[in-house]
Amino acid sequence: MDIDVVYTWVDGSDPEFAALKQRYTPPHMESNVLSRYRDNNELRYSLRSVAAFAPWVRRIHIVTHGHVPKWLNVDHPKIRMVTHEQIFKWPQHLPCFNSHAIECHLSRIPDLAEHLLYFNDDFFLGAPVQPETFFDADGTMCLNKTGIKLLPEWYYHPSEPLIFAAAKNAVSLLWKKFGDEPDYVWSGHQAVPLTKRFMQETESAFAEALERCSASRFRSVDDVALCLVLWNNYAHLTQAGRYREISHMSVEIHDDVQRNRNELAGILAARPSLFCLHDHTQAGDPAPLEPLAEFFEAYFPQPSPFERA
Repeated sequence: MDIDVVYTWVDGSDPEFAALKQRYTPPHMESNVLSRYRDNNELRYSLRSVAAFAPWVRRIHIVTHGHVPKWLNVDHPKIRMVTHEQIFKWPQHLPCFNSHAIECHLSRIPDLAEHLLYFNDDFFLGAPVQPETFFDADGTMCLNKTGIKLLPEWYYHPSEPLIFAAAKNAVSLLWKKFGDEPDYVWSGHQAVPLTKRFMQETESAFAEALERCSASRFRSVDDVALCLVLWNNYAHLTQAGRYREISHMSVEIHDDVQRNRNELAGILAARPSLFCLHDHTQAGDPAPLEPLAEFFEAYFPQPSPFERA
């Protein structure tokens, strides 16, 4: 089967994007967390991981506000740049600075294969994988069961980060539709196997909630966590997907340089099939990210064909 990869990517240093974001930014500080919009060159190395470990991928769709990485070879036949304007069902919801809202529209990417893998740009392949790692022969999605259990009675408290509101809303939608199931799971960032048909079914099943989410330019109490909660649980409950154990590791990059270096060394030694490097740094000083650059070059030293010569 043809399988595409979809990325959502943002470059917070783009002057036009930064000015537009400043114009619309609400007063609460959570929407201004530096690490949420910072580009640490993850996309370059994530693409190297795809080229090295999944050369069978048909096309790679990179969804952005409109900016393009300077190093990217946009003329490569596998690369497709996609803007928010091309996919948003409700143009009045633009401009958008909220990944949850953007994810509501990914099924509308032009020329998207029926089967796809959704990557955040902080996600990487760490070893060779095959299509059957993610899809059974009949097209059933193979879900990687990681993360923590979520309960229907778990409610969002205003003192918590807004990501918890998005997760709670997703669990609430599932609970109303299916009842108190034991397997509501927060999956974390990883390669999410999806099909266009399944995404469209999800959009139809939860249309009202996803339209409210789409209208949130920044993270809000109306968000729905599709990538982290809704997709994998809904696929499991409708038998569109089944759980499978895939070797996976995750590191949260913090301001502690030595901690970062030690945890990244663990991934380099283990070489898992999948891994995520989630930027949680708060300092403006780039020093905490030095181990990240060292790690990237150690793990993925060879440029991919998706980079300019």
